[in-house]
Amino acid sequence: MTLKALHLGVIKVVDELTDGPMYWHMNQMANAQQEAQALVERLTGTPQQAQAQAQLDMVSARLDMLTCVKACYQTVLSDPELVADCLAFYKLVVTWLLRLVSPSGMPEMPLPEQVPMSFALLPEWIVEDTVEFMLYMSRYQPRLLLGSQLTYFMLFCVVFMGSPSYLRSPHLRGKLCELVHSLLPPPQQAGQQAGGWTRRRAGGGDQALSYLFETHPLVLSYMVPSLLSVYSDVEHTDRANQFYAKFNMRQYIGDILMHCWTLQPHQEAWKRFAALQGGRGPYLRFANMLINDATYLLDDALKKVQDYKSIERLLANPAGLSQQELQEKRQHLGRCKQEMTSSFYLGSGVINTLAVSTAEVTGPFLLPEMVERLAGMLNYFLLYLAGPQRKMLKIDNPEQYNFRPKWLLVQICTVYLNMSAADRAGVFAAAIAADKRSYRPEMFAEASMILRQLGLMPELQIQLLEGLAAQVAQAAVQEEAEEEVLGDVPDEFLDPIQYTLMQDPVRLPTSGSIMDRATIMRHLLTDPRDPINRDKLTPEMLQPEVELKARIDAWLREQRASSGGAAAGVAPMES
Repeated sequence: MTLKALHLGVIKVVDELTDGPMYWHMNQMANAQQEAQALVERLTGTPQQAQAQAQLDMVSARLDMLTCVKACYQTVLSDPELVADCLAFYKLVVTWLLRLVSPSGMPEMPLPEQVPMSFALLPEWIVEDTVEFMLYMSRYQPRLLLGSQLTYFMLFCVVFMGSPSYLRSPHLRGKLCELVHSLLPPPQQAGQQAGGWTRRRAGGGDQALSYLFETHPLVLSYMVPSLLSVYSDVEHTDRANQFYAKFNMRQYIGDILMHCWTLQPHQEAWKRFAALQGGRGPYLRFANMLINDATYLLDDALKKVQDYKSIERLLANPAGLSQQELQEKRQHLGRCKQEMTSSFYLGSGVINTLAVSTAEVTGPFLLPEMVERLAGMLNYFLLYLAGPQRKMLKIDNPEQYNFRPKWLLVQICTVYLNMSAADRAGVFAAAIAADKRSYRPEMFAEASMILRQLGLMPELQIQLLEGLAAQVAQAAVQEEAEEEVLGDVPDEFLDPIQYTLMQDPVRLPTSGSIMDRATIMRHLLTDPRDPINRDKLTPEMLQPEVELKARIDAWLREQRASSGGAAAGVAPMES
């Protein structure tokens, strides 16, 4: 009864203040008031001024009423006795939930495969209410949390965000990650999160939480794997605004991960998780999402820079534009600034995570299904930042839009160096050279010149980058020689999606189609369905085409032999 009473009372108030109908209605009314005010100013001295003023007065009155209601709600949640009672109650709730799912009665992982009926029958809103109340307190009343024992809240988050069979909603598990973020210790050094994700944290003053985060066996073993899994799972949520919500959730997850990376036990847990199934375990989905997010966010932000400059030039010389067109252009410029700032902020966090983690974890990125995607992304942004297009990215005060091109160039080059250091077989250099869309031999020379002139990286690292450029140039020559030797590849040997020679052909049992393993594996990382007929498909279902592979190998040997060994330096297909 208490849970239901809070659900209909206090939590309803929290929802109205943070993400409910009243919150959005107030935002709409505030925007409507600005538009009405602009309309009044524009119609001053005309017959329509009175009508516009009446509209402004009506909107202002409605906004004033909503502001009063909001103040009443905030007064309710400012009562320290009510908050203390709610906090104590929800502390009992999380303790009770942990005991329901843990056979020993103590927080533990992994949880039993069979979900206890006593837990399965509970409505999900119990967990959601607990999280929403704690998030509200951490954001708007953090002082009331000081001195509270929040240990069980942290353990509750770690256990359930890593147990999708118990908590099926990816959105709700993402909210648990958000709550963990609010309980994190503060960065030890100013600027520690430079270029990455960072938010205000309510639990920074709780030494018990810091100790728990750095020493508790359950947290040390399962925090990072749970976060990496949720990062991928929030790609698809049950919310209408899932496309934008996933980036906000990943923002919190990225900040926690970067904090974890500074602690050796968490870093070791990260490496173990990445090594599962030879690098093809769940970490591969996380790696794929990192590349997806970096590609979308930074590409969107860099294109917004050009859009922003175009509108600014137009507004600097507005001859021929009507008053309405001018207003529309100014509104467009405002939206462009806002979207550019957000995309650079989020994209910088993704690139920071990639640059930091690839210092130790590179195996999954060197797999056939990932190495070309990573190389293509890095080439695309290096060409943007060091190629001829970089002149189009110059804007006044770029930092106010979270745009740090020098920092971004260093991070991109750091990923290149991290991957090159681990690339014993030369697959990364070959993938860079094979990128027909973005690879240009001169872009590495330009990047090295910029890094050296501005002193952005140590000389040794710049020399290593130049060494990678030489390896890539050699790989490009070898690839060109190989293409000349092979000539026209028989259609039956070509991947039907990429139209490239298949290295490891497999049959899709769901549709009977044959594809290169790397191609279909890349597809399955995002969509677990057959691209031909949309039936469910998993990597374990793929059937090797041994006979076709043998024929491809025989054809390769024949082509190379007939060329007199012109492509002898090209590695044969793996068996």
